[in-house]
Amino acid sequence: KGLLLKKYAAEAIMRADEAGFSVKGLGKSEEAIALVLEAIRNAGYKPGRDIKLALDAAATSFYNSEKNVYEFQGKELSSAQMVQFYIELVEQYPGVILSIEDGMAENDWAGWALFTAAMKERGVLTIGDDLFVTQQVRLQKGIAGNSATAILIKVNQNGTLGGTLDVMKTAKQNGMKAVVSHRSGETLDDGIADLAYATRALGLKTGDPQPGYDFPNNDQWVRRNKYLRMVEIQEKEAVSQKALVVGSDFFASGGSVNALKQALVLNKQVRVVLYGESMGSVKALLGDASILTAPTLTGAVNMLKASDYPAKNIVVLGSAAQEDAAAVKDIRQIPVKSISTIALAQALNALLADEATQAAFAQFDKDIAEFKLADVFIAEQVDQAIREEEEFFTKV
Repeated sequence: KGLLLKKYAAEAIMRADEAGFSVKGLGKSEEAIALVLEAIRNAGYKPGRDIKLALDAAATSFYNSEKNVYEFQGKELSSAQMVQFYIELVEQYPGVILSIEDGMAENDWAGWALFTAAMKERGVLTIGDDLFVTQQVRLQKGIAGNSATAILIKVNQNGTLGGTLDVMKTAKQNGMKAVVSHRSGETLDDGIADLAYATRALGLKTGDPQPGYDFPNNDQWVRRNKYLRMVEIQEKEAVSQKALVVGSDFFASGGSVNALKQALVLNKQVRVVLYGESMGSVKALLGDASILTAPTLTGAVNMLKASDYPAKNIVVLGSAAQEDAAAVKDIRQIPVKSISTIALAQALNALLADEATQAAFAQFDKDIAEFKLADVFIAEQVDQAIREEEEFFTKV
């Protein structure tokens, strides 16, 4: 807003239907995009790397169906000329534009095919809103004609949640992305954020996040509520995404499948990755389809990082070999010494970070150390029992 006030009179700057800026006198797309990019840089981000643009052209609103032309920026353009405009726009900002929604009019099917072919070559998604209106019949026609690479989803357009999910399923089965969206006339309900998250949609379209300086009354937050709900979901996910990596060390030291199985039942929020030979059979014994397997520790860690698990939320149960040292340099390791079930509990506690449990483990370690110092003979007997248990499990 500060940028706009430097260039335009305050009375020329308004908030539009979906709370975004509408500026009288700002007539060219390039000027609007330049302002957005400047705002991104001023906020400390890099366009194309940290933030990309998703444009909504709403082309039906400037399409003259009687003349079959687009009345755009003072000119009358054919479908092919409109597509050429988008090509030049995308090439003017390489790597910055993620998607263009409703780039062509809702019934210009031939134009949509041209548009999508051109954008696919340039790595830009074409999203159909007015084109599909979250309806199976129009989506099927679009799929047959290669009209778009993504669909905008509005529950109110379809009429039922079940019907909406069916449309999303059809799109996914045909390789299309989905963006869950608000509508122009909105309520304070934030449920579409949960729908977007639950269906693993490409994104959530909520309108302007309605900053407090322009929207001090939260009764007006029909856009912001959805935005805040998605932020809340993502923050919870970042906290809850935890993974325990288990290798042959655990089983070689007497760790049982049953102990691991029980731990999984009690800690459902922890993803388990087994690495090493024959871990497919261990997974089968555990009977949990959510468990991942990898041939090596490095492979297991890389797989988790590729799925956006932060290093601080990964714990390795065991010690890394020299060849895996680089992969685990920023990841906590819990060596399996003596009693493997204790190591398993310590690893889970390292992930879940419960203060009371951590204090109990600290006291346990202290007691064991004092116990061994106090009675060497009993300590030797305990060590012997542990060795015999390890030998037994190794034989098994």
